[in-house]
Amino acid sequence: MHALFIGLNSKNHRFLLVGDYQKLEAKAEILKQHGVDYTFFDTLILLPEQTATGAIIATDCLEKDTHLAALCRSHGLLVNVVDRPELCDFIFPAVLTRGDVQIAVSTGGRAPVLTRWLKNRIAAMLP
Repeated sequence: MHALFIGLNSKNHRFLLVGDYQKLEAKAEILKQHGVDYTFFDTLILLPEQTATGAIIATDCLEKDTHLAALCRSHGLLVNVVDRPELCDFIFPAVLTRGDVQIAVSTGGRAPVLTRWLKNRIAAMLP
């Protein structure tokens, strides 16, 4: 995945988390840490009336993930499907934060272990 890293104003956006909460818990924590509003759905047949910027999906079923991703995209939402980079419009890079400085490290979902290793190496170099 070729990714464009952008800084999202977290106060102006809301996300839908759809599927297995245990698989979505880490993403929910990231959103929470950055003050992003989100709503969890264990299943989604129709999109709620409220507007959202994106959806994070994790169902453990490729067919369901693909269907939900298409449904969300058809309503203009950006989509992240946990552990399925080929279905993602955006990814969550490994982010290192020191005060106002944020450094993002990513391999586009292809090598998460390498991403964590690089993040830790960079962290060790910073005060």
